[in-house]
Amino acid sequence: MKLAWLIAILGALCACNPPENVVIDSGRVCVEPEAVVAHEANADLVLTVRLEECISACAQDTEATCDARLEGDEIVVRSEGRWSESNETCIAVCASLEAECVVEDLPPGEYTVRHGDGSWPLLLPAELDAECLG
Repeated sequence: MKLAWLIAILGALCACNPPENVVIDSGRVCVEPEAVVAHEANADLVLTVRLEECISACAQDTEATCDARLEGDEIVVRSEGRWSESNETCIAVCASLEAECVVEDLPPGEYTVRHGDGSWPLLLPAELDAECLG
């Protein structure tokens, strides 16, 4: 009986495989141009990080997270994407991961958005040429 419990516990532990792929602070930071143009005093700003990796449409355990914080005049964005490859036969289609994060109560002004090794200027409110920065 003890052996059966030990085998069950070991089996449960082995079932918790960590993701095979992890990407940190990679991808593009995007904002809704309409939200930037209409930004008002102390409004929230929603940022979306779109990972550039092409992952299998059959990938499992996919997860993307994002955190954005105001540090002085910099909006520092941290992101992470995780997924595991599937053993299933799958058509060759790329899927992407994205995550949203919010900078709360952001006053109008000039900011630098920093994500990984990249940084971009962002003026609030203003017209944007492109939805994604950089």
